Amino acid sequence: MDGILIFSSTIEWHAERMREVFDRLRGAIFPLDVTKCHFAQCQVVYLGHTIRRSVSRLSDSKVRAYDHIRGPEISGKVDPS
Repeated sequence: MDGILIFSSTIEWHAERMREVFDRLRGAIFPLDVTKCHFAQCQVVYLGHTIRRSVSRLSDSKVRAYDHIRGPEISGKVDPS
């Protein structure tokens, strides 16, 4: 498993959902790498998207990368075969 995102509208609901997720992970004997855990974030970047509240958009780094992609070049010559 690569990542778990938990979204909640209140901090109380978030704490309850986190308890449920942690209980399930514990029951499955699934260890977490604490150095990769982030809690109560207002915004996350996940799979190339910036996610916050009710908005998800392509991350700025992805937009910049797409701006540098060149389109196909047409030589004007047609191969008759």
